[in-house]
Amino acid sequence: MISIRGVSFHYQNGASKDAGPAVLDNISAEIPAGQFVCVLGQSGCGKSTLLRLIAGLSLPQKGTLTIDGQAVSGPERKCSVVFQDYSLFPWMTTGKNLTLALRNAYPEKPRQEIRRIAEEYLAAVGLPEKCFHLFPGALSGGMRQRAAIARVLSVGSPLLLLDEPFGALDPMNRLLLQDMLVKLWRDGGMKRTVIFVTHDVEEAVYLSQRIIVLGSSPGRIIADRQVPHKIDGRHSAGDRSIFDLPEMKEFQNNLLTLYREDILRRLESGSMQQNGTGI
Repeated sequence: MISIRGVSFHYQNGASKDAGPAVLDNISAEIPAGQFVCVLGQSGCGKSTLLRLIAGLSLPQKGTLTIDGQAVSGPERKCSVVFQDYSLFPWMTTGKNLTLALRNAYPEKPRQEIRRIAEEYLAAVGLPEKCFHLFPGALSGGMRQRAAIARVLSVGSPLLLLDEPFGALDPMNRLLLQDMLVKLWRDGGMKRTVIFVTHDVEEAVYLSQRIIVLGSSPGRIIADRQVPHKIDGRHSAGDRSIFDLPEMKEFQNNLLTLYREDILRRLESGSMQQNGTGI
């Protein structure tokens, strides 16, 4: 269980260490173990910052953030992160990228077992055997992202955080990796909690059981919705016919309306302040 209560965050203004503008303001949410959640919002609303706080890469100035009852105070093995930029060491082969992570996670395991696990997870994300010996630069963008996902899955972390991992991919690879992620989450032997950051409404609806929508300036929760097409928390990868359902079209339109209304409120507020009529 991830518990976020009254969390606020701001970055410091350079060397002065004065508080800069608020990035997140009074964020509260409870995320049960095994749930697939998308954090949805426009660029600059604090989605990635929220993910960094959950990962322990940054700490909130206000509020509390706990995982399984323990306060988050820094990065832990129970949490793995996939970034948009593939995050593989370019001077290591794909296989060594995985085995390095596995040796750190399981120092007691023999090398042959580490190698077997790495090969198993590369196969699970659809990469051919030859990729084990190739450097990341020899792989396509989609293949590098598959390898990055294989690496974080292989270490067995119960919490998987993904920060717009498919944003730089072409549309076909993006669809294929969406299906792959759903299948791995649904059918994996260990049911992980997944928090997936995106600004794409359709991607959020397709992937997740639940969508948390952040408004911006500062980031705050403006909606927290269960996705209606998920039955008993499970669905089939590749079944995009859900977007033809009237209730799904209405659900997507409601999310888009939230976006538009939040943008208009921010623009109106900014205009009032410029004219001297703001509070």
